[in-house]
Amino acid sequence: MSRRILHILTAILLVLAAASCHRRPLYDPETLIKVRVKVKVKAICNITDGTKRNEDPKLYDKRTLSMNTDEMHVLVYYPDTKNLYTQTWLRSKTLENGEQVLSGDLAIDYGKWDIVIYNWDTQSIQKRGFNSENTMIAYTDEIPASTRVKYLGTKAGEFDNIGIYEEPEHLFVAHKGVEVMPRDTVIVINTEAQTVIDTYYLQIRVKGIQHATSNANAVISGLSPSNRFALNLRTEDPSGAVCFPLMASKDERITDGENDVMCAVFNTFGKIKDISSNLHATFSVIDTGGNLQTLDVNLDDVFQTEDAIKRHWLIIDKVVWEIHDPGGDPPQPSGNGGFQPVVDDWEEEQGEIIL
Repeated sequence: MSRRILHILTAILLVLAAASCHRRPLYDPETLIKVRVKVKVKAICNITDGTKRNEDPKLYDKRTLSMNTDEMHVLVYYPDTKNLYTQTWLRSKTLENGEQVLSGDLAIDYGKWDIVIYNWDTQSIQKRGFNSENTMIAYTDEIPASTRVKYLGTKAGEFDNIGIYEEPEHLFVAHKGVEVMPRDTVIVINTEAQTVIDTYYLQIRVKGIQHATSNANAVISGLSPSNRFALNLRTEDPSGAVCFPLMASKDERITDGENDVMCAVFNTFGKIKDISSNLHATFSVIDTGGNLQTLDVNLDDVFQTEDAIKRHWLIIDKVVWEIHDPGGDPPQPSGNGGFQPVVDDWEEEQGEIIL
């Protein structure tokens, strides 16, 4: 075979190879889905809809009641295997009839898909397991051991086998099935994201509130520590606890005596259904003598009341928390802070300094 013929054959093979190959985009540009998500204000429990037990505005802050989100994560899964197909983020936000609407574009192939959408910009809530709908989970970190002792004192040992977790903020989730047909070019998905977090109001009557400082807290056990939010399934085993600060207030509805109370509005992944053995609250406060005083209250009956079921009010009225008089004058600043340093056990030393 002559060299001329070899060059001709080589050229022909190159032309055929070029004709048989073409660049294919990752997604078919003719298949485009516009995702629209509505964050529904009424998704949060009844304490926010004008039926508050306590109107003190300091109880209702962004940590517990925030419904604002600037970014939402969109994940598309195969409905049969539940495995991740593609994902995107929504950052275009508008207001429609007082409700937030986040929108964006997502290109996918024809077929049936599961779409999971949730607010990405949370601080206390962590998320992992995005490769499958079955493994996606939202949770908060455990508080450090030093904080456990600060809140619980000698009762900290009772929580040795119970994780105490940071309080979550609201996590809004939408889950919807979508079918894309060959004739479709643009599909508008209207869906609503609702919170998977429960908000409660907690209150206990207090006697001797003048002996309490502002350093008061509560730890409630028997709660779910996380949520498999693609499936909206709360984890139950093992159960966990959540800790949060308390504030002093008054309940004008109490007419049979002093109406001083300690109260809080707090968030949780939810009460575990039918749990009873470790569903209780441990209250703690530093008194004016610098001592830690605690009280443990069983919450089985409280969670069964109409107030708890319909309004998410946990009103403890069968137990009064008596904060005992520590006696003596309130403690003076110790000087151990950064602005009042003190040095103990200094002794006079004599010697020579060589320059």
